[in-house]
Parts: sequence; structure tokens; C-alpha cells
Amino acid sequence: MLQTTGLSRWPFKSYPISLLVAHCLLSACSAGDVSRDDGFDATSAPPATLPVFDPTVPSTTASAAFTTVELEGLVPQNAKLVGVAVTPNGSLYVLEENTGLYRVDGGSSSLVFDTEDLGLRFGLEPSTLLTDVTATSDTVFAATAENDGYLLDISDGSLRSYFCYLPEVGVGPSDPPPAVMSVSQTFQLQGIAVKQRTESVGYQFSDGALFAQPQTIRVDTGEVVGSELFMFDASGGEPVNVVTMPDVSFIAGGMLPVGDEVLLGVGSLIYRVGIGSPPRVSTTLPPDVAITGMARAATGQVLLLDGENLQLLYLSDP
Repeated sequence: MLQTTGLSRWPFKSYPISLLVAHCLLSACSAGDVSRDDGFDATSAPPATLPVFDPTVPSTTASAAFTTVELEGLVPQNAKLVGVAVTPNGSLYVLEENTGLYRVDGGSSSLVFDTEDLGLRFGLEPSTLLTDVTATSDTVFAATAENDGYLLDISDGSLRSYFCYLPEVGVGPSDPPPAVMSVSQTFQLQGIAVKQRTESVGYQFSDGALFAQPQTIRVDTGEVVGSELFMFDASGGEPVNVVTMPDVSFIAGGMLPVGDEVLLGVGSLIYRVGIGSPPRVSTTLPPDVAITGMARAATGQVLLLDGENLQLLYLSDP
């Protein structure tokens, strides 16, 4: 059974989009802003295979019917595609790990946000790479990197700290305990350094809710010690709800909030998870599919990014 910390249901309110420029004040997050560079010349290593989670409860699964759109020739050779996003105006974007965010329009594409040398340009760690992206407006995207979450604005080429999925905790006797305790904070309170990595982020337009699904990893041993689903309200900052996954190996390559549940793509499987219920497989795709991103298509279908095969999959009912 999943364990939850925080509120008993998706605890979000509606906020104006102007709040999406808020900066996280925790020291685990950083901020910066530079103009974009539309260069297009980079390659990357082949994408790694995502681990497949073995659910702890029986699942009702169905083989999905879908249509595909090939991305080969629209992204760099040997691209590692790690995210997909669709804006309210229906524009389609894909995130390539080493080069940046591309707008895909029919048979053409253009680089709209260059991610080369992110650390140098934005004052971040030199090894910073974006791991997923989701649209929050027609020009603004929430993006994740190791430990941190950002707002990426293609209208001015800026990248600003927004939400902290590895918040620091005080360890002094006068420091109050966190309102919502996560695995990472539990280890930090014991003096054990950890890092977190999420490969999926999702945004719910109806109320500004933001979701991430990180794993917690010990810095000293490299051991994966936790897997959780974090929920943030529209002000960003720290999570307001934490759902503990029943297996630390669970790591989603893409996610899509749908009402009171979240769809999570792991390998060739789509899971559903909600408050008080464990992840359950709802859809099975061909075994060679590797889900590395999810979004809601302009057609209303669920859109999957298959990074392994450089293609998009459109599903009507996952």
C-alpha cells in the first residue's frame, strides 16, 4: 500500500500564471537568466533502458492501440530524447538531453532553447542536464534536473529556479521539522548526504498542480533508497504532498496528471497511481517501446515519447 504524507487528496488551488515566476528560496535551488542560442550541432550517447517495476498488486492491463509519428531527421543524430510537451495553443516540443528543446511542426523542427553549457550560462553545477519538461503556458515550461526544478521561458531564453524536490533541512535543536517529510529529508536529518533524480514532471492546467517522481540516492554508496511521487502547488517551492512508492526501483520516464490520478510511463508500461492506491498497470505497449516523456496532445489523446526509437505514440485511451 502506498504511504502518503501531507494532505489527503490532491491539495491544490488555482493561481494566476504570474505566480509561475516565483523563485525558490531554499539553498538547494539556484537561479539564472541568459539569452538563448539557436545553434544545432551535438550528439549524445544512446539512451539507457528504463527499469520495469514489478507491481505488488494484480493489475488489469490492455494492449494499447496507437498511431506513431517518426522523429528521425527532426532531431540530432544519436539524439537522447528525454521529454515531450504540448502547449495550450497546441504546439509540440521535444527535449533532447544534450542540445535542448525543439519545436516540432509537421515535417520540420527548430531549436528554441539551447541547453549547451547550462552550468556556465546559468550559474549551475557544470554537469547539469535537463531530464524532462512540461508546458505551463505557451512559452513557459517546467523542467527538471538532478535535485532541482526550473522554469524555462522560450520567449526570452531564461531559466529560473522554481521548485525544490531536494529541499535542505535544518539539523539544529531549534530547527522545526519539515511540514512534509520525504525520504531525502529523513536521511539528511541523520547526517547522510543524498541526491535525487527525476526523469518525469507533469503539470495540471486546471489548478496549477505540478508533479515529479524522484528516486533518492545515497551519495556515499550510490544506493537507491527511495522512490516517491511529489506534488507541488502553483507557488512552487517545496512539495505539499509526498506519496511513497512501494518499490525503490520505480522510476518513471514520463508522466501525465489526469484528474485525481497520475499516469506514469515506465519502459513499455503505463501505470496509474492515486492517493491511497499502489501503482497499477493500465496499459501495455510493445516491449521495444521505452517511454521517456508524456503529454496531452492537442487532439486530446495521450502523447508518449519513445526515446529509444525516436518516435511519438498517440493513444486514445490508456
